[in-house]
Amino acid sequence: MAGRFDTATIKEQVYQILRRELIRQRYEPGEWLQENEIAERLNVSRSPVREALRMLTGEGLLVEIPKKGVYVRKLTEDKIRENFSIRCLLEVNAIQSLHDLQTEAAEALLACLSRECTAYPDRDPWEKQDEESLHALLMRLAGNETAVQIHKNCATSFC
Repeated sequence: MAGRFDTATIKEQVYQILRRELIRQRYEPGEWLQENEIAERLNVSRSPVREALRMLTGEGLLVEIPKKGVYVRKLTEDKIRENFSIRCLLEVNAIQSLHDLQTEAAEALLACLSRECTAYPDRDPWEKQDEESLHALLMRLAGNETAVQIHKNCATSFC
């Protein structure tokens, strides 16, 4: 490495990598995530991996079983329906709060929709689940920070 990184920076990088991998379903539901293997693959010590796994467990993406390890959370059909219902409520509320949309905000929404339709011509643009999605933009424009956080938590639950 060219320079030294502080532990928080490495932890945050490991967290971002693992979070992205979980959302993209690199790991199977119920799969055991081993600190040693992850640390070796990412070329970091176990400490930042351990911290990142704790953060992801706190978000509900992983489940820690005492004295056994950390596993990818298994989602039931009921849990997916539950989260989807909450997202729908939040998004309908966001749309209702945007009735006085400024031209700038409307243009941002249209540009985002256009990008997603171009990038995913065979998919519903409301289906995409990353930070730059139409969902996230809509929630940000509505300006309700609590709703944005709840929506983000639902999005990280793979639904």
